[in-house]
Amino acid sequence: MQTSLENLGTLERRLNMAVPVEEIEKQIGERLKKLSRNLRMAGFRPGKVPMKLVAQQYGPQVRSEVIGDAVEKAFSDAVREQNLKVAGYPRIEPKSGEADAKNIEFSATFEIYPEVVLGDISQSKIERATLTVGDAEVDKTLEILRKQRQQLEESESRLRELAEFLQTVREEERARIARELHDEMGQALTALRIDLGWLRNKCLPLGTPAVERVGSALGVVEHSIVSLRRISEDLRPAMLDSLGLAAAVEHHVEQFSQRTGIPCRLRMNREEFELEDRLATTVFRVVQETLTNVARHSGASEVSVQIDQAEDGIHLTMQDNGRGFSGANDKKTFGLLGMRERIAMLGGRLGIDSRPGQGTRITAWLPHHKATRT
Repeated sequence: MQTSLENLGTLERRLNMAVPVEEIEKQIGERLKKLSRNLRMAGFRPGKVPMKLVAQQYGPQVRSEVIGDAVEKAFSDAVREQNLKVAGYPRIEPKSGEADAKNIEFSATFEIYPEVVLGDISQSKIERATLTVGDAEVDKTLEILRKQRQQLEESESRLRELAEFLQTVREEERARIARELHDEMGQALTALRIDLGWLRNKCLPLGTPAVERVGSALGVVEHSIVSLRRISEDLRPAMLDSLGLAAAVEHHVEQFSQRTGIPCRLRMNREEFELEDRLATTVFRVVQETLTNVARHSGASEVSVQIDQAEDGIHLTMQDNGRGFSGANDKKTFGLLGMRERIAMLGGRLGIDSRPGQGTRITAWLPHHKATRT
Protein backbone atom coordinates (compact mmCIF):
# COMPACT_ATOMS: atom_id res chain seq x y z
CA MET A 1 0.00 0.00 0.00
CA GLN A 2 1.34 3.41 -1.00
CA THR A 3 0.60 6.49 1.14
CA SER A 4 1.50 10.16 1.15
CA LEU A 5 0.51 12.93 3.58
CA GLU A 6 -0.40 16.51 2.61
CA ASN A 7 -0.59 19.47 4.99
CA LEU A 8 -3.65 21.55 4.01
CA GLY A 9 -3.61 23.99 6.89
CA THR A 10 -3.05 24.38 10.59
CA LEU A 11 -4.95 21.22 11.54
CA GLU A 12 -6.26 19.85 8.22
CA ARG A 13 -4.45 16.93 6.57
CA ARG A 14 -4.98 14.75 3.54
CA LEU A 15 -3.81 11.15 3.15
CA ASN A 16 -3.40 9.84 -0.38
CA MET A 17 -3.51 6.05 -0.52
CA ALA A 18 -3.49 3.30 -3.12
CA VAL A 19 -4.74 -0.28 -2.65
CA PRO A 20 -3.59 -2.96 -5.14
CA VAL A 21 -6.39 -4.09 -7.48
CA GLU A 22 -4.95 -7.60 -7.44
CA GLU A 23 -5.52 -7.86 -3.68
CA ILE A 24 -9.09 -6.56 -4.05
CA GLU A 25 -9.92 -9.13 -6.74
CA LYS A 26 -8.40 -11.90 -4.64
CA GLN A 27 -10.56 -11.04 -1.64
CA ILE A 28 -13.68 -10.79 -3.85
CA GLY A 29 -13.01 -14.26 -5.20
CA GLU A 30 -12.49 -15.69 -1.70
CA ARG A 31 -15.71 -14.15 -0.39
CA LEU A 32 -17.74 -15.38 -3.36
CA LYS A 33 -16.35 -18.91 -2.87
CA LYS A 34 -17.20 -18.80 0.82
CA LEU A 35 -20.68 -17.50 0.01
CA SER A 36 -21.29 -20.25 -2.56
CA ARG A 37 -20.66 -23.04 -0.03
CA ASN A 38 -24.02 -22.58 1.68
CA LEU A 39 -25.89 -20.55 -0.95
CA ARG A 40 -29.39 -21.68 -1.86
CA MET A 41 -30.78 -20.82 -5.27
CA ALA A 42 -33.78 -22.22 -7.09
CA GLY A 43 -32.82 -25.02 -9.46
CA PHE A 44 -29.60 -25.95 -7.66
CA ARG A 45 -28.69 -27.97 -4.62
CA PRO A 46 -27.31 -26.07 -1.59
CA GLY A 47 -23.68 -25.22 -2.18
CA LYS A 48 -23.79 -26.30 -5.85
CA VAL A 49 -24.67 -22.98 -7.48
CA PRO A 50 -22.19 -22.22 -10.34
CA MET A 51 -19.70 -19.49 -9.48
CA LYS A 52 -20.76 -17.55 -12.59
CA LEU A 53 -24.31 -17.20 -11.24
CA VAL A 54 -23.01 -16.38 -7.77
CA ALA A 55 -20.84 -13.62 -9.23
CA GLN A 56 -23.73 -12.24 -11.29
CA GLN A 57 -26.12 -12.19 -8.34
CA TYR A 58 -23.83 -11.08 -5.51
CA GLY A 59 -20.69 -9.79 -7.24
CA PRO A 60 -21.49 -6.04 -7.07
CA GLN A 61 -22.47 -6.22 -3.40
CA VAL A 62 -19.39 -8.24 -2.45
CA ARG A 63 -17.13 -5.90 -4.44
CA SER A 64 -18.56 -2.88 -2.64
CA GLU A 65 -18.05 -4.53 0.76
CA VAL A 66 -14.47 -5.60 -0.03
CA ILE A 67 -13.48 -2.15 -1.31
CA GLY A 68 -15.08 -0.51 1.75
CA ASP A 69 -13.19 -2.81 4.13
CA ALA A 70 -9.93 -2.30 2.23
CA VAL A 71 -10.29 1.49 2.30
CA GLU A 72 -11.07 1.48 6.03
CA LYS A 73 -8.10 -0.78 6.80
CA ALA A 74 -5.75 1.24 4.59
CA PHE A 75 -6.76 4.48 6.32
CA SER A 76 -6.33 2.96 9.81
CA ASP A 77 -2.91 1.56 8.93
CA ALA A 78 -1.77 4.86 7.40
CA VAL A 79 -2.93 6.85 10.44
CA ARG A 80 -1.06 4.47 12.72
CA GLU A 81 2.12 4.63 10.61
CA GLN A 82 2.03 8.44 10.46
CA ASN A 83 1.25 8.65 14.21
CA LEU A 84 -1.69 10.96 13.60
CA LYS A 85 -4.36 11.83 16.16
CA VAL A 86 -7.49 12.15 14.03
CA ALA A 87 -10.31 14.40 15.24
CA GLY A 88 -13.75 13.45 13.91
CA TYR A 89 -14.55 11.43 10.80
CA PRO A 90 -12.49 11.62 7.59
CA ARG A 91 -13.97 12.61 4.23
CA ILE A 92 -12.95 9.77 1.91
CA GLU A 93 -13.11 10.33 -1.86
CA PRO A 94 -11.97 8.16 -4.79
CA LYS A 95 -9.39 9.51 -7.22
CA SER A 96 -9.87 9.41 -10.95
CA GLY A 97 -7.64 6.95 -12.78
CA GLU A 98 -7.34 4.57 -15.68
CA ALA A 99 -9.74 1.61 -15.81
CA ASP A 100 -6.86 -0.88 -16.00
CA ALA A 101 -4.81 0.72 -13.24
CA LYS A 102 -2.99 -1.57 -10.88
CA ASN A 103 -4.16 0.36 -7.80
CA ILE A 104 -7.38 1.83 -6.49
CA GLU A 105 -6.48 5.34 -5.39
CA PHE A 106 -8.39 7.45 -2.89
CA SER A 107 -7.84 10.34 -0.51
CA ALA A 108 -8.98 10.96 3.05
CA THR A 109 -9.28 14.54 4.31
CA PHE A 110 -9.52 15.11 8.06
CA GLU A 111 -8.44 17.26 10.97
CA ILE A 112 -6.03 16.35 13.74
CA TYR A 113 -5.90 17.35 17.38
CA PRO A 114 -3.56 20.27 18.08
CA GLU A 115 -0.44 19.69 20.15
CA VAL A 116 -0.76 21.37 23.53
CA VAL A 117 2.40 22.29 25.44
CA LEU A 118 2.08 23.15 29.12
CA GLY A 119 4.14 26.01 30.42
CA ASP A 120 6.25 26.09 33.56
CA ILE A 121 4.00 26.37 36.60
CA SER A 122 6.65 25.66 39.23
CA GLN A 123 6.75 29.35 40.26
CA SER A 124 2.97 29.81 40.33
CA LYS A 125 1.29 30.67 43.60
CA ILE A 126 -1.95 29.07 44.67
CA GLU A 127 -4.24 30.81 47.11
CA ARG A 128 -6.41 28.63 49.27
CA ALA A 129 -9.96 29.91 49.53
CA THR A 130 -12.04 29.21 52.61
CA LEU A 131 -15.81 29.06 52.86
CA THR A 132 -18.03 28.64 55.86
CA VAL A 133 -21.21 26.61 55.30
CA GLY A 134 -23.99 26.77 57.86
CA ASP A 135 -27.01 24.57 58.51
CA ALA A 136 -29.27 26.83 56.48
CA GLU A 137 -27.14 26.47 53.37
CA VAL A 138 -26.97 22.68 53.82
CA ASP A 139 -30.76 22.43 54.20
CA LYS A 140 -31.29 24.60 51.15
CA THR A 141 -28.92 22.47 49.04
CA LEU A 142 -30.60 19.24 50.18
CA GLU A 143 -34.01 20.63 49.28
CA ILE A 144 -32.77 21.56 45.80
CA LEU A 145 -31.32 18.07 45.34
CA ARG A 146 -34.61 16.47 46.45
CA LYS A 147 -36.57 18.50 43.92
CA GLN A 148 -34.08 17.70 41.17
CA ARG A 149 -34.27 13.99 41.98
CA GLN A 150 -38.06 14.07 41.90
CA GLN A 151 -38.02 15.85 38.53
CA LEU A 152 -35.48 13.34 37.19
CA GLU A 153 -37.58 10.37 38.32
CA GLU A 154 -40.70 11.86 36.73
CA SER A 155 -38.79 12.48 33.50
CA GLU A 156 -37.40 8.94 33.45
CA SER A 157 -40.87 7.54 34.07
CA ARG A 158 -42.30 9.48 31.11
CA LEU A 159 -39.39 8.36 28.91
CA ARG A 160 -39.96 4.71 29.88
CA GLU A 161 -43.65 5.01 29.06
CA LEU A 162 -42.80 6.61 25.71
CA ALA A 163 -40.21 3.92 24.90
CA GLU A 164 -42.71 1.19 25.78
CA PHE A 165 -45.37 2.81 23.58
CA LEU A 166 -42.96 3.19 20.67
CA GLN A 167 -41.88 -0.44 21.02
CA THR A 168 -45.51 -1.58 20.88
CA VAL A 169 -46.21 0.59 17.84
CA ARG A 170 -43.08 -0.73 16.15
CA GLU A 171 -44.13 -4.36 16.63
CA GLU A 172 -47.63 -3.60 15.35
CA GLU A 173 -46.20 -1.85 12.29
CA ARG A 174 -43.81 -4.74 11.64
CA ALA A 175 -46.74 -7.17 11.79
CA ARG A 176 -48.83 -5.03 9.41
CA ILE A 177 -46.02 -4.71 6.84
CA ALA A 178 -45.26 -8.44 7.09
CA ARG A 179 -48.91 -9.30 6.45
CA GLU A 180 -49.11 -6.96 3.46
CA LEU A 181 -45.90 -8.37 1.97
CA HIS A 182 -47.17 -11.93 2.43
CA ASP A 183 -50.74 -11.31 1.27
CA GLU A 184 -50.20 -8.90 -1.62
CA MET A 185 -46.63 -9.27 -2.90
CA GLY A 186 -46.51 -12.98 -2.07
CA GLN A 187 -49.74 -13.74 -3.94
CA ALA A 188 -48.68 -11.62 -6.93
CA LEU A 189 -45.30 -13.36 -7.22
CA THR A 190 -46.91 -16.79 -6.81
CA ALA A 191 -49.35 -16.02 -9.62
CA LEU A 192 -46.47 -14.78 -11.78
CA ARG A 193 -44.53 -17.98 -11.10
CA ILE A 194 -47.50 -20.11 -12.19
CA ASP A 195 -47.95 -18.06 -15.38
CA LEU A 196 -44.25 -18.30 -16.23
CA GLY A 197 -44.35 -22.06 -15.70
CA TRP A 198 -47.29 -22.29 -18.09
CA LEU A 199 -45.55 -19.99 -20.57
CA ARG A 200 -42.36 -22.09 -20.48
CA ASN A 201 -44.32 -25.18 -21.51
CA LYS A 202 -45.97 -23.24 -24.34
CA CYS A 203 -42.58 -22.00 -25.58
CA LEU A 204 -41.28 -25.49 -26.40
CA PRO A 205 -42.13 -25.16 -30.12
CA LEU A 206 -40.15 -21.89 -30.22
CA GLY A 207 -36.88 -23.61 -29.41
CA THR A 208 -34.32 -23.80 -26.62
CA PRO A 209 -33.43 -20.05 -26.39
CA ALA A 210 -37.04 -19.06 -25.66
CA VAL A 211 -37.46 -21.83 -23.10
CA GLU A 212 -34.20 -20.87 -21.35
CA ARG A 213 -35.18 -17.18 -21.32
CA VAL A 214 -38.52 -17.94 -19.66
CA GLY A 215 -36.80 -20.40 -17.30
CA SER A 216 -34.34 -17.70 -16.26
CA ALA A 217 -37.21 -15.30 -15.51
CA LEU A 218 -38.92 -18.06 -13.55
CA GLY A 219 -35.75 -18.55 -11.48
CA VAL A 220 -35.64 -14.82 -10.67
CA VAL A 221 -39.27 -14.92 -9.53
CA GLU A 222 -38.66 -17.98 -7.34
CA HIS A 223 -35.59 -16.31 -5.79
CA SER A 224 -37.70 -13.19 -5.13
CA ILE A 225 -40.35 -15.30 -3.40
CA VAL A 226 -37.70 -16.80 -1.11
CA SER A 227 -36.29 -13.33 -0.33
CA LEU A 228 -39.78 -11.94 0.30
CA ARG A 229 -40.55 -14.80 2.68
CA ARG A 230 -37.28 -14.19 4.55
CA ILE A 231 -37.92 -10.43 4.86
CA SER A 232 -41.48 -11.06 6.04
CA GLU A 233 -40.27 -13.56 8.65
CA ASP A 234 -37.64 -11.11 9.92
CA LEU A 235 -40.28 -8.41 10.31
CA ARG A 236 -42.79 -10.60 12.14
CA PRO A 237 -42.61 -14.41 12.13
CA ALA A 238 -46.02 -15.79 11.18
CA MET A 239 -45.31 -18.84 13.33
CA LEU A 240 -45.14 -16.67 16.44
CA ASP A 241 -48.80 -15.74 16.01
CA SER A 242 -50.10 -19.04 14.62
CA LEU A 243 -48.01 -21.80 16.27
CA GLY A 244 -46.49 -20.03 19.28
CA LEU A 245 -43.06 -19.19 20.70
CA ALA A 246 -41.50 -22.68 20.67
CA ALA A 247 -42.21 -23.30 16.98
CA ALA A 248 -41.11 -19.78 16.00
CA VAL A 249 -37.78 -20.06 17.86
CA GLU A 250 -37.14 -23.56 16.49
CA HIS A 251 -37.78 -22.37 12.92
CA HIS A 252 -35.57 -19.27 13.37
CA VAL A 253 -32.70 -21.33 14.80
CA GLU A 254 -32.93 -23.76 11.88
CA GLN A 255 -32.90 -20.89 9.35
CA PHE A 256 -29.94 -19.28 11.16
CA SER A 257 -27.88 -22.47 10.86
CA GLN A 258 -28.76 -22.86 7.18
CA ARG A 259 -27.86 -19.26 6.32
CA THR A 260 -24.63 -18.99 8.33
CA GLY A 261 -23.39 -22.58 8.52
CA ILE A 262 -22.99 -22.19 12.32
CA PRO A 263 -24.47 -25.16 14.25
CA CYS A 264 -26.99 -24.02 16.86
CA ARG A 265 -28.23 -26.29 19.66
CA LEU A 266 -31.69 -25.46 20.97
CA ARG A 267 -33.04 -26.79 24.28
CA MET A 268 -36.47 -25.99 25.72
CA ASN A 269 -38.20 -27.50 28.75
CA ARG A 270 -41.63 -27.06 27.17
CA GLU A 271 -43.12 -28.17 23.88
CA GLU A 272 -45.16 -24.99 24.02
CA PHE A 273 -45.07 -21.90 26.22
CA GLU A 274 -48.33 -20.34 27.39
CA LEU A 275 -47.25 -16.69 27.44
CA GLU A 276 -48.90 -13.38 26.77
CA ASP A 277 -48.11 -11.82 23.41
CA ARG A 278 -45.69 -9.12 24.67
CA LEU A 279 -43.65 -11.60 26.69
CA ALA A 280 -43.46 -14.12 23.83
CA THR A 281 -42.44 -11.38 21.40
CA THR A 282 -39.70 -10.14 23.75
CA VAL A 283 -38.26 -13.64 24.21
CA PHE A 284 -38.21 -14.19 20.43
CA ARG A 285 -36.62 -10.78 19.72
CA VAL A 286 -33.86 -11.38 22.30
CA VAL A 287 -33.02 -14.74 20.70
CA GLN A 288 -33.15 -13.15 17.23
CA GLU A 289 -30.86 -10.23 18.17
CA THR A 290 -28.39 -12.53 19.94
CA LEU A 291 -28.05 -14.82 16.92
CA THR A 292 -27.67 -11.78 14.66
CA ASN A 293 -24.76 -10.55 16.81
CA VAL A 294 -23.20 -14.01 16.75
CA ALA A 295 -23.30 -14.07 12.94
CA ARG A 296 -21.94 -10.51 12.56
CA HIS A 297 -19.34 -10.15 15.27
CA SER A 298 -18.44 -13.27 17.23
CA GLY A 299 -16.68 -15.50 14.67
CA ALA A 300 -18.12 -18.47 16.57
CA SER A 301 -18.22 -22.04 15.25
CA GLU A 302 -21.16 -23.07 17.43
CA VAL A 303 -23.85 -21.51 19.58
CA SER A 304 -26.44 -22.80 22.03
CA VAL A 305 -29.85 -21.44 23.04
CA GLN A 306 -31.77 -22.61 26.09
CA ILE A 307 -35.27 -21.49 27.12
CA ASP A 308 -36.78 -22.67 30.39
CA GLN A 309 -40.12 -21.76 31.91
CA ALA A 310 -40.21 -21.81 35.72
CA GLU A 311 -42.59 -20.60 38.40
CA ASP A 312 -40.82 -17.24 38.67
CA GLY A 313 -40.70 -16.59 34.92
CA ILE A 314 -38.79 -17.33 31.72
CA HIS A 315 -35.05 -18.02 31.84
CA LEU A 316 -32.93 -17.63 28.68
CA THR A 317 -29.31 -18.70 28.27
CA MET A 318 -27.42 -18.11 25.01
CA GLN A 319 -23.73 -18.95 24.64
CA ASP A 320 -21.20 -19.03 21.80
CA ASN A 321 -17.52 -20.00 21.52
CA GLY A 322 -16.52 -16.88 19.57
CA ARG A 323 -13.84 -14.28 20.12
CA GLY A 324 -15.66 -12.55 22.99
CA PHE A 325 -14.81 -9.09 24.30
CA SER A 326 -13.62 -7.41 27.47
CA GLY A 327 -15.93 -5.41 29.70
CA ALA A 328 -13.67 -2.36 29.36
CA ASN A 329 -13.99 -2.44 25.56
CA ASP A 330 -17.70 -3.26 25.54
CA LYS A 331 -19.29 -1.03 22.93
CA LYS A 332 -22.79 0.13 23.78
CA THR A 333 -24.34 -1.07 20.55
CA PHE A 334 -27.97 -0.43 19.74
CA GLY A 335 -28.57 -4.19 19.61
CA LEU A 336 -27.50 -4.75 23.23
CA LEU A 337 -29.20 -1.58 24.40
CA GLY A 338 -32.39 -2.64 22.63
CA MET A 339 -32.35 -6.07 24.29
CA ARG A 340 -31.70 -4.57 27.71
CA GLU A 341 -34.51 -2.04 27.30
CA ARG A 342 -37.01 -4.64 26.02
CA ILE A 343 -36.35 -6.85 29.03
CA ALA A 344 -36.37 -3.97 31.53
CA MET A 345 -39.78 -2.84 30.23
CA LEU A 346 -41.22 -6.14 31.45
CA GLY A 347 -39.38 -5.98 34.78
CA GLY A 348 -36.71 -8.51 33.80
CA ARG A 349 -32.92 -8.65 33.95
CA LEU A 350 -30.19 -9.12 31.32
CA GLY A 351 -26.66 -10.34 32.06
CA ILE A 352 -23.67 -10.45 29.70
CA ASP A 353 -20.52 -12.40 30.54
CA SER A 354 -17.73 -12.28 27.96
CA ARG A 355 -13.94 -12.50 27.88
CA PRO A 356 -11.54 -12.20 24.95
CA GLY A 357 -11.04 -15.60 23.33
CA GLN A 358 -13.57 -17.33 25.60
CA GLY A 359 -16.87 -16.57 23.89
CA THR A 360 -19.93 -14.77 25.19
CA ARG A 361 -22.71 -15.90 27.51
CA ILE A 362 -25.98 -13.95 27.68
CA THR A 363 -28.57 -14.69 30.35
CA ALA A 364 -32.00 -13.16 30.71
CA TRP A 365 -34.91 -13.51 33.11
CA LEU A 366 -38.43 -12.24 32.50
CA PRO A 367 -41.30 -12.52 34.98
CA HIS A 368 -44.65 -13.96 33.89
CA HIS A 369 -46.26 -10.68 34.89
CA LYS A 370 -44.72 -7.25 34.49
CA ALA A 371 -42.89 -6.19 37.67
CA THR A 372 -42.37 -2.69 38.97
CA ARG A 373 -39.21 -1.19 37.53
CA THR A 374 -36.90 0.47 40.01
